[in-house]
Amino acid sequence: MLSIPISNIGGRYSLAPSQYLQINNLVYVTDISNCQSGPCGSHGTCADLSDSYHCICDVGYTGYNCNLSICGDNSSPCENNSTCSLCEEGVCNSTGLSFQCECVDDFYGVLCTDRKLIVKLAGPAAVVCL
Repeated sequence: MLSIPISNIGGRYSLAPSQYLQINNLVYVTDISNCQSGPCGSHGTCADLSDSYHCICDVGYTGYNCNLSICGDNSSPCENNSTCSLCEEGVCNSTGLSFQCECVDDFYGVLCTDRKLIVKLAGPAAVVCL
């Protein structure tokens, strides 16, 4: 194994003999995986492409490097103060998504974006909800 420094991100790569060629004290890297630095973190699986990588995110995570929680405080897709929760099996039967929103007040819909229209008529207690 050969260990070489990585100037742009710090740290070191450990290379197997098949990954480098050494001639006159110069080292030429022949094969470094784009996934070796762990760009997908602990919430994704890295797929090595020819000149880049692609992260396949775990259920509940999104983003290029799988670093955003779908139901996180700053990234919830649910609107109007609704509550976001992840589905146990990875996909909710009711939405087909990996999360569901619990709507509050007079809101409804997959993302709680629709508002119920309540009309109160004069006279006896007649309320119409649409």
